[in-house]
Amino acid sequence: MNAGNNSGGPAPDGYGIALQPVCDRALDHIGDKLLYRESASAKKANIDNALLATARACSSVMFDIGLRELVGNRSLLCTIPDEWLLQPGAILYPPEQTILELGPEALRRPETPAAISRLQAEGYRVAVDAVAIETSKQPLEVNPDIVKTDFRRSQLPARLENPDSSKPLQLATFIETAEQLELARTAGFDWLQGFVFSLLVVIPRTTHRRSGNRAVELQLLAALSDDDCSLPELEPLLAQHPSLSTVVLRQANSAALGPRRGSVDTLADAILRIGSERLRTMISTFMLTSNEPIRRLQARQLLVRAGLAANLAERIASVSSRVAFSIGLFSRLDVFEGQPMEDLVRDLPFSDPIKRALTHREGELGKLIKILDEFEEGGLDRLGGKTVAMLNEDYLRSSAWADRWMRDDEEDGGEESQSAPAAR
Repeated sequence: MNAGNNSGGPAPDGYGIALQPVCDRALDHIGDKLLYRESASAKKANIDNALLATARACSSVMFDIGLRELVGNRSLLCTIPDEWLLQPGAILYPPEQTILELGPEALRRPETPAAISRLQAEGYRVAVDAVAIETSKQPLEVNPDIVKTDFRRSQLPARLENPDSSKPLQLATFIETAEQLELARTAGFDWLQGFVFSLLVVIPRTTHRRSGNRAVELQLLAALSDDDCSLPELEPLLAQHPSLSTVVLRQANSAALGPRRGSVDTLADAILRIGSERLRTMISTFMLTSNEPIRRLQARQLLVRAGLAANLAERIASVSSRVAFSIGLFSRLDVFEGQPMEDLVRDLPFSDPIKRALTHREGELGKLIKILDEFEEGGLDRLGGKTVAMLNEDYLRSSAWADRWMRDDEEDGGEESQSAPAAR
């Protein structure tokens, strides 16, 4: 990483990521090194803030593109800042597919050996730099999974005095020519990385603009800092942030959280599955990487729609009001996010009936969505006067509830506004 900026200043709206292939000695493509670039045209890393760069790269992979879409079943190698190394739960990457590379100063911290052991116990593989091992004043108390060697500096794998009998994989980096590649293979390196395999192609951040709501993000973080915080009570607050709600549901489907029993059909279910620590990390990362101010009017419309769905469900025995709240919220998310609904729900852990309702308006939930659509479009002439009056009453209740939640964050909404209508 090079401090400073040769391009005349950072480009926060144009940042992207790049992948560099990692191959084994047989030249099979087994992994990819994740690199951050401040713009799509940047040829090298110019990073002033390592934490921000790491958060943006993580956000692009986990929130926007998707790890499987990016690298398939291959491993992802990513450098993490010391702040993430020493903070349990800060890392959102799935352990079974991730290799964490420590920064050059990490081994100088007395807390690092315990942090490495913890990450390895969680299933992560840890890579350290050979120079960092050589220059560390303390003996290596834990055995890394991978040792990196800059091939420009040394053409031989690092020799380590391991705490146990296991031998870490040896990774040669900065291999740029076919001659260097053959030398590295002959020298005994297990993995190989460098421009010899391909030039970098920067993948710009997602083309749709992910919406942020700084007030809600701050309120969520404040609530999560309270030891007496009840996770399910965060649902109506999270519902004000449609983009973050989508991320939470996707993360609830992550293999990193272990096997999932059945579908996750409500935000409350997703929040409980993720847990407070991971949710706090997600929100913090989201705050660092949000791309534009909230479209507040659209967010309010979604909240009113979700509340109306929950109120209507009170009158339908076969539909849970909690599920109806999620249905109402997500059934207009395609308009809010500017993406096809099929793409939005593909990676969400909803049950098949909910997915069919959202995409094709099928089943009882699909009928509920059609009522919401027709009500918003003023197309309920076919219904009787009593039904329309009932819907108007439910709409006014939902609108009042949404207004309480959408007040400026300097106002204290009181206990009454802490519950979504009927959904709580």
